[in-house]
Amino acid sequence: MNSSEPVSPEASPSTSLRERHALWFVVVTIFIDAMGFGFIMPVLPRLLMRIGQLDLAQSIDISTWIGLGTAVAAFLAAPFLGNLSDAYGRRIVLLVAVGGLAASYLLLALSDSLALLIVSRILTGFFGGSFGPAQAAVADITRPEDRAGNFGKIGAAFGVGFVVGPALGGLLATFGQQVPFWGAAVLALANFLYGLFVFPETLDPANRRGFSSRAPIRWVHSERPAPFQEWCVRHSYCCCGRLPGWSIPRPGASGASPSWVGPTG
Repeated sequence: MNSSEPVSPEASPSTSLRERHALWFVVVTIFIDAMGFGFIMPVLPRLLMRIGQLDLAQSIDISTWIGLGTAVAAFLAAPFLGNLSDAYGRRIVLLVAVGGLAASYLLLALSDSLALLIVSRILTGFFGGSFGPAQAAVADITRPEDRAGNFGKIGAAFGVGFVVGPALGGLLATFGQQVPFWGAAVLALANFLYGLFVFPETLDPANRRGFSSRAPIRWVHSERPAPFQEWCVRHSYCCCGRLPGWSIPRPGASGASPSWVGPTG
């Protein structure tokens, strides 16, 4: 069986190894996606002050808007990427998303202007909105008796990534303000290469449907928001408005360093 052949829950036992590879690729993808939202927060204000030549108030203000833009980009990308995966398959969409995430982190690491930093951060949010196709891929290959366990792994990966992101970003920042982005780029690139060789197509062509431009709009306007929709709203409030200012030294006071802000944020 090659990587383009769909894997189904009813496949023979010989496909179990391929299914495990597919599951772990998705778990790592979810972990990196969740980690990306808080990864930059401990270093963003100081980075803005240096690159944009901004003062304290301007840096905190722009940090908040960048965080909000990242969450909105992920919020809008999630139904779009999910809809694409329903039409063209999970493999191509997830590989493009993970590869795009690695590229966006490289842009962040190389950013030398305020405009490039903002654009790369928005791209990080967009390509990090791959929760929909990732969860759909797990549903494609999961047997009913394994569903709770596999989706539990996805939930754990999201939670751990959300906690580890700020902590790891703050600790790596002790070696340089843009070192965390190099670390995230290497991790995303390694996951892309892993998926390129071991992640199979999980959606049978017979179960695909045409791309619908209305599907993302219906998802955004749904009467009962999905957990990820609710999380985006909470992320915008909790992280974007509060965390950016913690790592900035205030006049007459000792400010917290990024290595302290990350693990304790």
